[in-house]
Amino acid sequence: MAAIVGTAGGILGAVSFTRTIRRQRPRFHVTIDRPGILYGEDEKAEFLVIDTTISNLSDVANSIVEYGLIIGHPYSLSTEPIHYSENDLGESVLETTDMTKRLAVKNTNFDWLETPVNLSSHSSTSGFIGFPLPSIPRNVVKSIEYALVIMPSEGQPSLIPLIMDSYEWRIAQHTITSA
Repeated sequence: MAAIVGTAGGILGAVSFTRTIRRQRPRFHVTIDRPGILYGEDEKAEFLVIDTTISNLSDVANSIVEYGLIIGHPYSLSTEPIHYSENDLGESVLETTDMTKRLAVKNTNFDWLETPVNLSSHSSTSGFIGFPLPSIPRNVVKSIEYALVIMPSEGQPSLIPLIMDSYEWRIAQHTITSA
């Protein structure tokens, strides 16, 4: 009898330990809502802006330290996130790190997710992230494959395909040039 109770206790202990380890393994769930394309004045797609919700499903805190966008054939490149600011004219300004692309959009405010995004256990946060596009003609935008890369501080990166069957689009009010 003692052997049966000891064996059952050992099995329950092993199962409990395995469940605890599994719940502590870093896991994220990413939800994409309302992808948006911003076109320049020549009606070529210049920026992709995504409303994103990131949930930490594990029992330990973690952070998202980096985002990336992979763009498929015929462009086959990856891009880093863009920078966002608001100017005195009430415009949202989107620009690349090297300022080679800058667009201003009137009457639109983004609640931007800045990295790192720190998430306690079983918590979520939402906001926008954005990426420059390689001046894609409007009629080609839907035919290209896009994938969002999420890099956590702990655990494996996530690759989330973006389905661009429907998206919001807007033509930027004007391009801001450097002084």
